[in-house]
Amino acid sequence: MSVPSVCLESKELLKQSHISVALCTYNGAKYLGEQLASIGAQTVRTDELVICDDASTDDSVAVARRCADTAPFPVTICQSPRNLGSRDNFSKCIAACTGQIIVRPDKKKEPLRERLLRVYREASNRVGKSTRVHRWTG
Repeated sequence: MSVPSVCLESKELLKQSHISVALCTYNGAKYLGEQLASIGAQTVRTDELVICDDASTDDSVAVARRCADTAPFPVTICQSPRNLGSRDNFSKCIAACTGQIIVRPDKKKEPLRERLLRVYREASNRVGKSTRVHRWTG
C-alpha cells in the first residue's frame, strides 16, 4: 500500500479541509486513554479519528471503543485479525482516512493542545504544493 499524497489547490479548499487523525495501535492500552483524551482536547477539532489496531493482545480495542462512544467526532476502528507490522498497519490507517489533512500522533511524546492548530497553519503555508502525511513531532 502506498501513502496518498494530498495537493491543496487553494486557500478556499484549505478552509473546507477535513482533518483526519490516523492512530495506529499495538498493545498500547496503558497509554491510549490519555492520548485519545489529548486528541479530543485539541484547539482545532479533528473531523474524524481513524484507529487501526494491529492485532493487540491487550485492551487497546476496548479503550478505543470507549473513546468512540463519547468522542465529539466520528471514530472509525479497524481491527486486524493478524499482525501486519507497523508499516502496513499505518498504510491501512491512512487509506481509511477521508480527510484532506491527515495527522499522525507521535506515540513517544505527549501531544500538545496546539498541535492540530500548528499543522493546520503549516498546511495553509503549503497551499498549491504537494503534501504528505504530517507527523506530530512536538
